Amino acid sequence: MKILVGVTGFALFLYLVAHIAGNALIFFGPTVFNGYSHLLLSNPLIPVIEVWLAHTTPTSFAMYCSASINIICLSNTLRSAARAVTFSCAWENR
Repeated sequence: MKILVGVTGFALFLYLVAHIAGNALIFFGPTVFNGYSHLLLSNPLIPVIEVWLAHTTPTSFAMYCSASINIICLSNTLRSAARAVTFSCAWENR
């Protein structure tokens, strides 16, 4: 479960970094940003990648959230079960 959270979280992080890097090109001037825009519009793989990302990104986000919630619930359950066990120390038994 933790591996699933790690992999989906890393994929979402890379998705975010790619978009930030592309949008940050606006600070390098209009020619750089327009070149990046032209690259995106002229690349025939971009529509295929967009369709793939449109399906995998929400699925990845849903898997990340559900796995994280399961880990939190399991952790809280195990933590409360551990608190229910009482240990008696030798001093109290005297």
